[in-house]
Amino acid sequence: MDSTVNLENENCKPLHVVMLPWLAMGHILPYFELAKILAQNGHTVTLISSPKNIDRIPKTPKTIQPFINFVKSPLPYIEQLQGGESTQDTPSNMICFLKSAYDGLQEDVTEILKTSKPDWVLCDCTADWLPSIAKSLNIPCAHYSVVPAWNICFFNPPKDQINIDMYSPPKWVPFQTTIHFKPYEIKLIMSHVKNDSGRKLTRSDTAKLYSSCDLFFIRSSRELEGEWLDYLSDQYKVPVVPVGLLPPSMQIRDDEEEQNNPDWVKIKAWLDSKEKSRHG
Repeated sequence: MDSTVNLENENCKPLHVVMLPWLAMGHILPYFELAKILAQNGHTVTLISSPKNIDRIPKTPKTIQPFINFVKSPLPYIEQLQGGESTQDTPSNMICFLKSAYDGLQEDVTEILKTSKPDWVLCDCTADWLPSIAKSLNIPCAHYSVVPAWNICFFNPPKDQINIDMYSPPKWVPFQTTIHFKPYEIKLIMSHVKNDSGRKLTRSDTAKLYSSCDLFFIRSSRELEGEWLDYLSDQYKVPVVPVGLLPPSMQIRDDEEEQNNPDWVKIKAWLDSKEKSRHG
């Protein structure tokens, strides 16, 4: 299914979108980039995360500041986290406690949705509890994946697939592929499944989340993953929209602020002190 969402349709009223990324800057920043694109098109975005994570987000360009609201939602206290609020503060064998803290945001998020009544909610793969909350409030819920489509397909095979070989390409997709995991990647994945004491870590029910969403946004493109995107759409019977790779935008920024950035001022002064190349 080749689906697109036209956010610039002149007949479409401005939307209010609530976002809840996972507690990792590798997830939060792609959500922020999508928020900037939505804001540039006149839509309002509310991005929810913990206080420390919100403070780590780069400054919003002045032209779209009125359209992006950041909500600092404190995480419940968990002793093992020692004040950590993201994966960069937390050892990999303690991610289970970070997930527990993230799950503890349910009450705050529910209240925000009740109060703000957004048009859409965008959830990450770890918020398996959010689609049901959104549906109870009659709010459509989309999953925004910061990982490629093939990753979703690989970790959520059809139920009739057993004894899956993670080191080989998946046999259940209706097209040929050479994609597979390498041993060091499997080792890293397994390190997130159990901690040092052997305790099984808290994991998201991604199958439940994916089957409960009304729409998928994938940080990818049809040129890279056309077959995988179509497969996902067919599996979950929902539109799947590639949003591109979304690197930090060079268009949505404050040029004046960039010019006055202390780091750039030093670099520019150093460059200006060099003699111009004869071949320049």
